[in-house]
Amino acid sequence: VPSVPRLNRIFKDLASLVIDQGTVLDRIDFNTEKIYQRSDEAKGQLHQAVKRKKESDSRAWKCLLVWGTADLILLIVLLIKYQLKYGLKNVAMFLVAIAVMLTVCYFGLKQYKPKVISEGPAYFEKVIPEGWRPEDLWKKLRPGPVNSAKMGMQAMRGSPV
Repeated sequence: VPSVPRLNRIFKDLASLVIDQGTVLDRIDFNTEKIYQRSDEAKGQLHQAVKRKKESDSRAWKCLLVWGTADLILLIVLLIKYQLKYGLKNVAMFLVAIAVMLTVCYFGLKQYKPKVISEGPAYFEKVIPEGWRPEDLWKKLRPGPVNSAKMGMQAMRGSPV
């Protein structure tokens, strides 16, 4: 007969464990649904950010176009002024020099652009000299706490930085 109350106690413990596990599963399910909702919200925010970036990019291109147009107008005004002041020969030589520079830039970009695209940042690692890379310059301009401590210790010892 003592086994019946013991069996009853085991079933009660089992029932409480099942209830506890059910609440844990409910919490997990609730948190999972929350994650899905938040990820959908994040997806919408990402789409908005992409849309705004495209808009700001188009604004930047428009500003660049307006700026370039203003520069071109000012160059034409300057050339007219030089023609009136110095004559046509000097203006023509200036235009030829500008055309040569633009041609060199065009063909230089045409030749080196495939290398830059295929090799990526590694191309610039080969081209930019040691110490002049953006990361190196940034460390010199704004060192982190570890580099600041190292530079401080080197300064206290009197060794070159």
